Amino acid sequence: MLTVNCTLTFPDGKKVTAQIEAQSPATDYPITYAGCVDRLLTKCAVGTASDLELLFTLAARRSGAELNVVRTGQYRLRHLNLPQLDLSSVTWSSRVVSKT
Repeated sequence: MLTVNCTLTFPDGKKVTAQIEAQSPATDYPITYAGCVDRLLTKCAVGTASDLELLFTLAARRSGAELNVVRTGQYRLRHLNLPQLDLSSVTWSSRVVSKT
């Protein structure tokens, strides 16, 4: 399972976070939010991990917030007959700072 955590830190220090746990890149899963959710102009109850990252990237650009994305785990793609790589101990992190 791939877990994606997105955090926006606004210029005033307030934060909003969202998390999705996905087994497939093409299936919608519930997205959970915490913090100053009222700062988001758009919020999706369900979506893909890519949807969540795009939503928070656009919010960061629009608001001047700092975006931190942490991806842990991997999708389960056994049904595609692809070899499985053991990435369970790998954590990806990216940081996007956007000010307009």
